[in-house]
Amino acid sequence: MRLAAIVAAPVLGLALLVGAVWQARRRANPTAIACQLDAVGTRGGRIRTGVDLLAAEHGSALTDGLAVLAVADASGLAAGFPPTASPRCGSREGRS
Repeated sequence: MRLAAIVAAPVLGLALLVGAVWQARRRANPTAIACQLDAVGTRGGRIRTGVDLLAAEHGSALTDGLAVLAVADASGLAAGFPPTASPRCGSREGRS
């Protein structure tokens, strides 16, 4: 019994570490952060739109100009409130 615990403990510890790293990486991508900022600040998706437009490829000068305006708007909105604990995107009560 003791041998099983000695073998199982490092394996379970490693599994928990891998899970924690995976979750941290998933939550740290720009889209997830923008979504959380929108949810906390009740910005109506404007921050995420700016992030999406920043990452998208553009073609015409008009599209590029509108994207620049949306990114500037999103940047201003994101800077408008202090960092807080935020709900996940799409959750109703802030917890999933």
